[in-house]
Amino acid sequence: MFKKLLICSDLSDASNALINCVGQLKNAGVEEALLLHVVYETIPFETEEVQLERLKPIIDENHPTSQAILDKLENQRSILDAAGIKTVIKTVHGIPSQVITEEAEKQKASAIFMGTHGKGILKRATIGSVSSEVLTMTRIPVFLVKTTISKDEVTLACKRMFNRILYLTDFSKTAVRALDYVEKLVGDLKVPVTILHVQDTVDIDGLIHSVPELDPKVIKDIQDRNTKAVENDLVSIKTKLEAAGAANVDYQLAKGRPIDVIMKTIEDNKDLSLVVMGSQGKGFVKELFMGSLSLQVTRYSPIPVLLIPAKS
Repeated sequence: MFKKLLICSDLSDASNALINCVGQLKNAGVEEALLLHVVYETIPFETEEVQLERLKPIIDENHPTSQAILDKLENQRSILDAAGIKTVIKTVHGIPSQVITEEAEKQKASAIFMGTHGKGILKRATIGSVSSEVLTMTRIPVFLVKTTISKDEVTLACKRMFNRILYLTDFSKTAVRALDYVEKLVGDLKVPVTILHVQDTVDIDGLIHSVPELDPKVIKDIQDRNTKAVENDLVSIKTKLEAAGAANVDYQLAKGRPIDVIMKTIEDNKDLSLVVMGSQGKGFVKELFMGSLSLQVTRYSPIPVLLIPAKS
C-alpha cells in the first residue's frame, strides 16, 4: 500500500525528529523512500544576480554549504536505512509545493510524508502554505505530522502512530476511498479503529428553518429515520473492518460542529494516534477558501493525519 514514500526534509531539528517517525511505517509495507530537500529557487523582488549568488553554495557540490547539506541528508538516510527502508537522497531547486508534488508523481510515490513546522523549506508549512499547497495539487495520500517546538525541544505526536485509528466518514466517495486504506492498514497491522460520523447541527437547523411550515413531528420522524440509516451504515463499516482483522472497532454518531466534535473526541481518547479521512485532491482549492473540514483537521489535530485524495 505505502511501498514508497516521498519524505520532505528541511534539515531542521524538527525534520530529524520527523525522520524517526517514518520507521513506524515499515510494518505498513514501506520498503523505500525518496528523501527530498528543496531549496527555494525564487524569492520575491530578488534579482537574478542575487539569486545566483545565493544558490552558488548549493549548486557547487564542492562548496562547504553544499557538503553540509549532503552530510545532514546522509545522517537522516542512515536512520531510514537502519529501519530497513532503502532510501535515495535528492536535492532540488524550485518552489517547494510544486517540486514535492512533481517528484512524488515522477517517482511514483505511494504517499507523501511531511511535517507542519520547521525551518528552511517548511518554515511556512503551518497549514496555509507549503503543506496546504501540496494538498491542493496532489492526488497522492499525504501524511501530515505536527511538530511542537518549545525552546530547544522538539516534540512529535507520532510515537505510537498505529495505536488506534480515528476514521472520519461522511459516506462520500472520498470517505469510501479512505476506508479502503483503513481496511488495508487493519489487515497489515491489526490496529483497532474508532469510526466517527458527525451530523452538522448547523446544516440540520438550517434545513428546519428553511421550511418553517413543517410539522415538528414530521421533522422528528425525518431525523429519526436519518439517524437509523446512518447507524446502519456505521455498523456495516464496523463489520467490514472486523472482517479485515481489526483488533477492536467501535463507532460514534455525534451531532454538533464537526471540527469541535472531532477535536473533543481526540482530546477525550488518548489512545487515538492517527486520523484517516478523505480530501478532495485537485479541486481542493474551493474547499481551501471555504475552510473545509479536512483543512481544519490538519490545522488543529494534535495527532498525525493521513489525507486520502479523490481518485484521478
